[in-house]
Amino acid sequence: MNGEKIKCANDRCGNWFVPKNAKQKYCCRKCCMSVHNRAENKRRRLQKAAEPPQDRNRPYTRDTVYLVHKWYREGMKVQEIAELLNRSVENVQAALESPVTHSQVESMKRYSAPVKTSHRGTQG
Repeated sequence: MNGEKIKCANDRCGNWFVPKNAKQKYCCRKCCMSVHNRAENKRRRLQKAAEPPQDRNRPYTRDTVYLVHKWYREGMKVQEIAELLNRSVENVQAALESPVTHSQVESMKRYSAPVKTSHRGTQG
């Protein structure tokens, strides 16, 4: 290089520096990674916005009905369970109407404890 100073390509930095080679655009690695991370975050946001929303009334997985019954027995509200599982309130209520096996009921008795707070740790 000829020793001429250039301005850092990170628009949040703006420092002037002498590049070590012809390809150097940033004054330091921190500026380079900052620009890279912002671009990556923007790409992820755009990708997420382009994805169709997840179906909140999708079919149950193997454990959905069990978990809904277990958490409801522990004192969680239907709305809280719906938010936790990213399902509609109607979907959770339908799961509560679905039967559970005898072994699942025994498992709930063995591994359940009354909940005094919601899943977010607030009084509820």
